[in-house]
Amino acid sequence: MEWVCIFYIFGDDIQFRECTKRLVREMKINKDGNPTVPVDGKDKDLYHLLPSGSSESLLKVRIDTITTILQKFYQYIEILESSITCPYQATAVMATIHLRDGGDLTLIVGEGEDKTQYVVCRRTICGVCKSWNAMFTKFSEAFAPEVELPDDNPQAILILLQIAHLRFDQLPGGAMSLQELNRLAIVCDKYDAVATVRPFIKTWSPASRRVFSPHGNEQYLWVYWVFGYMPEFSYLAVEMQLSICTNEDGQCLTEGGAVLDEKMPPNLIGKL
Repeated sequence: MEWVCIFYIFGDDIQFRECTKRLVREMKINKDGNPTVPVDGKDKDLYHLLPSGSSESLLKVRIDTITTILQKFYQYIEILESSITCPYQATAVMATIHLRDGGDLTLIVGEGEDKTQYVVCRRTICGVCKSWNAMFTKFSEAFAPEVELPDDNPQAILILLQIAHLRFDQLPGGAMSLQELNRLAIVCDKYDAVATVRPFIKTWSPASRRVFSPHGNEQYLWVYWVFGYMPEFSYLAVEMQLSICTNEDGQCLTEGGAVLDEKMPPNLIGKL
């Protein structure tokens, strides 16, 4: 506390501000409304810690110093109360999954809170599909230690990586939801990786049983087409012809009034 007064008297603004800042962080207001600071494990009245004396100049120093400290203290309290995340904001930690110990490539998949990074073997994932073989051997990604795939679904990509690294025990053990199947179909179609998942798709897809109502099941049309369930695809396409309509913009609407998703087999919307 004495140093605060000394820096104030000699006009050392930088040291005065630093000492004041540290003091403010430790200050409290006691039941009598007086500011206190911890000294030797006990809270001491701020007024009693200032240099004693009755000269007019020293009295002014005492008053000015306390006024400045109190102003800083209340400003500090206002900052803490006005923002829970201020002044330090927590940074989300990206999930990391190791498919291969000592892997030489990190894939950063997805965006936002779902973004996940996978540590993999570059040579191993080249066998998933021709597009990955080209990407990771011939293009700029062939030399990059990290590759971002922001447009892909992390869970769908993980399935391809688990198959490539022979992590069969970590694959989904039962039927997937329509949303999960749709995401997997999108990734498999994008990277031409249907052959990679074909041995497992019967376990994950209820496509072996026909969906009799198109209402709410329109995405199955895409799933059936990508994974080659032609009888089921044909049946559902015919059923959809009886229930869909078009809006004033020429867009096909489902029975529930939703615009058909853009992820549909090529030229199918026009034929419906």
